[in-house]
Amino acid sequence: MIDLIFNDLSLQPYAGNLHETRHRMSVVMQFLAEAPKYRLGKMLRTPENFYSLELEPGYQIVHWVHDKNVDQAEHGVFLKLATTSPFLSDAGESVILRAGEVEIRIDAKESAALTAAYLLDLPTVSLYHDKWREPHLISECNTLEFDGDVFTSNVQITNFSHDSHFVFHSNWLTEKLQRTVTNGEKLWADRESLFTKLIFCRKTHAQISVLDSSNANFAQIVSLLSELESYCNKWKDGGFDRYFFSVACDPSSKATLEKFGNEYFFTSPNESRFLCHWHLRLPVNSWRIYFYPDCESRSIVVGHIGPHLPTVKFS
Repeated sequence: MIDLIFNDLSLQPYAGNLHETRHRMSVVMQFLAEAPKYRLGKMLRTPENFYSLELEPGYQIVHWVHDKNVDQAEHGVFLKLATTSPFLSDAGESVILRAGEVEIRIDAKESAALTAAYLLDLPTVSLYHDKWREPHLISECNTLEFDGDVFTSNVQITNFSHDSHFVFHSNWLTEKLQRTVTNGEKLWADRESLFTKLIFCRKTHAQISVLDSSNANFAQIVSLLSELESYCNKWKDGGFDRYFFSVACDPSSKATLEKFGNEYFFTSPNESRFLCHWHLRLPVNSWRIYFYPDCESRSIVVGHIGPHLPTVKFS
């Protein structure tokens, strides 16, 4: 899961009335409610004065929390949030040291939130209005050089303020998550947070755990598992769509299942057995990811990651 950084600059300009202010918070709560499906929002990083920040003059976030005119479901989303402050809480020593040398500004306003987003390579979450609607925040970066000079450049901060940004940033999310997975042991350890819609059968534990970046298929395995997860998150109704994926996705033939069907059954952690005959093709050594798409739960059961299972043409 990827942390989010609350962009306190997006509190302004003020809406000018409580109705619009509540609407802005409503849009943010809708986004945060959906964020875990896209592996976002494990932690919301906030300033230390978060609850006293003003949404309108005299109307602070703490007032919104207790506002009886706000939908209780929105309060529920907010109260379930895991928050941490300051922005660089738990950051490594090198990041803390660099924070004294870097300053991010937007419209000439210094921003600790955007500076933290830049240093930690994390996205911001903003209220949805004015320029904060943009999926990228073009900001000024001032860096103190070794010789004492200040180098100024423009940087792009990834920003979320509306649920439409999930689609816009889908490639960025996939690449960001892939960079956090460096070997099979970490992939297995983080599978439940990385792939909330995927169920991994018992056999896959040994198959995944031995992998590392030296395996020619490792990066593609992570990428295709992310595609399976993304598909499940977008799967609202209907049957399984094989054409969603970036590589060939095929079912095993009837003849193959009649002859080798037992080898395509795999046991899930709860002892259920699934016929995992759909497969995604990996680029090297005829490897495959075999799976079962559950149309009822709209989840995917991963049964086998490795060499091609036997077929009437390949055995």
